[in-house]
Amino acid sequence: MINSIQQFQAEGVKKLEKVFNSYASDMTKVAEMVQGVTDSVIGLGLSMIVEEWEFYDTLLHDRKELRPGWRVVRRMPGVRYGVR
Repeated sequence: MINSIQQFQAEGVKKLEKVFNSYASDMTKVAEMVQGVTDSVIGLGLSMIVEEWEFYDTLLHDRKELRPGWRVVRRMPGVRYGVR
C-alpha cells in the first residue's frame, strides 16, 4: 500500500494538477475535471488493493502455519490484476 501511495505522490499529484489547471483555465470543463479526479483516485485505490492482495498472497504462500489445511494455487504467476 505504501508503494502505491508513493507512486501516487510522484505521478498522480502531477496528473491532478493538470486536471485542475485545465479546469481553472476553462471553468466550463466541469465534467472533465470530475472525470479526471475520479480516474486518479480510483486508480490509486485499485493500486492499493492490488498491492495488499499481492502481499497477502505471498504471505499465505510462504507461511504454511497461517493456512492450516489450505493449499495456495497460483494459476497465472506474475500477473497483476486490476492495474492500469
